[in-house]
Amino acid sequence: MGLRLTCQFIINSNCQLSIVNFQLTKGGDWMSVKIRLTRVGRKKAPFFRIAVVDSRMKRDGRFLDILGYYHPLNKKDEDKLKVDEVKALLWMHKGARPSETVRSIFSKLGIMKKFHEDRKRLFVKPQAQVQEQQISQ
Repeated sequence: MGLRLTCQFIINSNCQLSIVNFQLTKGGDWMSVKIRLTRVGRKKAPFFRIAVVDSRMKRDGRFLDILGYYHPLNKKDEDKLKVDEVKALLWMHKGARPSETVRSIFSKLGIMKKFHEDRKRLFVKPQAQVQEQQISQ
């Protein structure tokens, strides 16, 4: 359970942004698409796929896309973990939310850092430009 913030904005003919409706509610997930681990290994030999799934599906159920794999029993560090970074960033920008385990895997690989840097570059600069335009007018 979390908090959901809902805002409605209007952009005037002068390119000024104004808030029309602002609402804060409890509960619910933001998106029904998750990035999580699905188990495909045999008994006592776990092997996981990092998959994009609908959150309402079973743990090992139908998936939308496979981003990589995680083999915890593998001795070599290079073969233990493989993730397609471009696909992972693409799905996260579309709104898919990683589970806690996948989030820690992505953090170790530096994918979460790149995701946050991309979000800063996309969202912080335009807001600063809007504020500068409001000040200059």
